[in-house]
Order: sequence, then C-alpha cells, then structure tokens
Amino acid sequence: MKTTRLAIFILIINVTFFCLAQAGIRCKNDIISEGDTSSEVMLKLMECGTVLDKEIVSRETVVEKKTDKTVKKEKVTEIWYIRVKERGGMYCYPLSFEEGLLQRIGNWSRCD
Repeated sequence: MKTTRLAIFILIINVTFFCLAQAGIRCKNDIISEGDTSSEVMLKLMECGTVLDKEIVSRETVVEKKTDKTVKKEKVTEIWYIRVKERGGMYCYPLSFEEGLLQRIGNWSRCD
C-alpha cells in the first residue's frame, strides 16, 4: 500500500514538473514557447513586454565536415532578460537562446 502511494506521488510530481517545463509565457493572444526563434519572440513581445537586457554567454566556432568541404559556423548562446505584463502584473523572465532558437524559459519573478 505504501509503495503504491509513493509511486502515485512520484508520478504526480513528474507530470507536474513536465507540464511546468513545457509551459510558455502568455503574451495577449500569443504564447512565447521553447523552439521559437528570436525574431518570433521579439514580435510577440511587441504586444505585451520588452527586452530589458541581452547577454552573450558563450560564442564558439563549430567546424562541420560536409562531403567535400569544411564549414565553419559560429554557435552563440544568449540570455535575454524580458519583462512582460500578464496576470495583472509585471513579470521578469530569463530566456536562453542557442543559435537563435529559444531553448529554455527560466523562472519568473515579479518586477512591478
């Protein structure tokens, strides 16, 4: 009986965490979500918020070998700090971009 309860509890925690990790930021009729391009995020923010700051966290050159040629590509990781109006208040989020794609939405904080 105890192991069944424990298993159910762990399942509930995992489902809750998965749902929170997949959540986006509501921006009027749009949702900013992982996988969005930096351009899409900027367009969505025009409706409900602003970019407070951008920080380049890392920049590295990646070499890819194609069939008969070598291609050098720069991989840039950026953190954007944004402020959005939602749920009747102002909230700040860090957004992590890799190569122009939103990879992670960090934890929010009130920033009225």
